[in-house]
Amino acid sequence: MTLLVESIWRDAGLPADALSHLDLRGAEPALPSSFAVGTAAQASLAAAALAAVEIGRSRHGVHQRVAVDMRRAALECACRFTLDGRVPELWDPIAGLYRCGSGWVRLHTNFAHHRDGVLRLLGLPPGPDTPRAEVAAALRERDAHAFEEQAADAKLVVAALRSVDEWDRHPQSAAVAAHPLVEIERIGDAPPVPWPQLARDASPLAGLRVLDLTRILAGPAGGRTLAA
Repeated sequence: MTLLVESIWRDAGLPADALSHLDLRGAEPALPSSFAVGTAAQASLAAAALAAVEIGRSRHGVHQRVAVDMRRAALECACRFTLDGRVPELWDPIAGLYRCGSGWVRLHTNFAHHRDGVLRLLGLPPGPDTPRAEVAAALRERDAHAFEEQAADAKLVVAALRSVDEWDRHPQSAAVAAHPLVEIERIGDAPPVPWPQLARDASPLAGLRVLDLTRILAGPAGGRTLAA
């Protein structure tokens, strides 16, 4: 886990000496999963917390340690939310995993245009009333990888399931592996703005405002992390 945080930290160009102030606790499996979800959650939260500590040190001179428990980090990423006291449905009724004539696919249809596009590809009527059973029956006539390609060409979100070895041989796997985990792109030149000084007991980002105009996972998670 420490190596993963070091990789994130190095790719972001942050000072290496800060890593000596980090304590990571726990081990996989943090939660039942085929993936190292605990490691991913712990490393992400640890990097964010350590960055906050560094910002705080530059603003009020206090240097703190960061400790992140893996299981608690994973549970933090599995939270639920309510809208006006009501828990909303997380998934569209036809989203999910389906067996095909050859292989399996997962449909992501939470946006209406994604749902309707997939239904049209399957020769089914668009709209929210098409039964899941009809989708399953239509997909049993399809090849998973061919349907994934057809959906991608139509700018829809469908993924064929692959084993780890199959994914490692896939061109997209090679393309992702060629990039750093964190990449920061400079989009313009401007003089650096120093951090305003803080009282020693203030939070690292106190006094700053963030305008979040995003949706779908990454953006809101980033905004929530900055708020925390």
